[in-house]
Amino acid sequence: MSSLSIPAIFAAGVLTFASPCVLPLIPIYLATLAGSSLDHARPRRTLLVASAFALGLSLVFIVLGALSSSLGALLLEHRLAVTVASGVLMLLFGARALGLLRVRGLERDARPGLTRVRTVSSVLGAFLFGAAFALGWSPCIGPVLAAVLTHTALHADTPMTGAAYLAVYAAGLSLPLLVLAAFAARATTWIRRASRAIPTLEKLTGAALVAVGVWTLGGVIAERPLTGEASGAAVAARAAPLEQDESCDADAPGHTCALPDAPTVEGEAEHVVLPGRAQLIEFGAHDCPVCRRMRPVVDQLVSACTELDAHVLHVDVATASGRALADRHNVRGTPTFVMLDEQGKEKARLLGENTSEAFGAALERAFGVSCWG
Repeated sequence: MSSLSIPAIFAAGVLTFASPCVLPLIPIYLATLAGSSLDHARPRRTLLVASAFALGLSLVFIVLGALSSSLGALLLEHRLAVTVASGVLMLLFGARALGLLRVRGLERDARPGLTRVRTVSSVLGAFLFGAAFALGWSPCIGPVLAAVLTHTALHADTPMTGAAYLAVYAAGLSLPLLVLAAFAARATTWIRRASRAIPTLEKLTGAALVAVGVWTLGGVIAERPLTGEASGAAVAARAAPLEQDESCDADAPGHTCALPDAPTVEGEAEHVVLPGRAQLIEFGAHDCPVCRRMRPVVDQLVSACTELDAHVLHVDVATASGRALADRHNVRGTPTFVMLDEQGKEKARLLGENTSEAFGAALERAFGVSCWG
């Protein structure tokens, strides 16, 4: 899980709480949960039912996070199209929050579950009320939640990670509510004062959504040209300048060894590429220290990943057949790791020395399985 994602997702939850669809209604929600006016509400009782509300809301979000991560794995083959679509949606949602765009169908609240929840002031009722609240749509919450779910689908490696992302979002939304519940008698006054900042916060949310949309689309443009057949990961890897050390004795991570000018190994190593089979091809050389450092990382990940159904092929570029295969895949330095699907299409590529996390993420992108050593 990216450390940068955590504060951003938490902030998204806080901004959702401070939106005009939520913050002005908090006194009504708290009074409904407490079963009395806030002036006469019992603090402990109010905090208890508000906690049940937050738990119901959080549980729904956590399930959505796990499901969106699983959906992201299923859409791995169409990751580029999903990323472009999500970037465009974030731009549209941001423009709506900034007041530059109005989409009639998205301007209405849709929370049919709220009307079916009975005895809200009970702990179970408050829990169900929170779950129904999370399952609805509002023009303030929907776009931010959609952005978080899209980020989760594209970047969460496992359902557990996706659930954690949405747990952080739920915490950002729930903690301010619990603070106000603990001081329910003062909540109305505080909210009245804070409501003055709602227009500014809404504009801030819109600007953040636009920034996310631009960042998402910018990443696509940086990784993939507008034309060509190669995958975005492959193009980025081929276009990136290699940090090559001609003597190949550098210890700095990320370095690659230059390819030999001509085959230097006597005899032919047999490099068997299996048609109709997913492939993980490691291009290396016997005199490449970076390759030697990466070999145990690769072996550990491959052995730990029982779901990996890919042929692992170690190619020595110092042989004539290995060099020919390297030229065919546009390999410029060693080690280079090329991951192909059953049709021989490149799905991911890594250059030089990488951490096991980076390598595992590449295997996830290429083959749709989690392989962490």
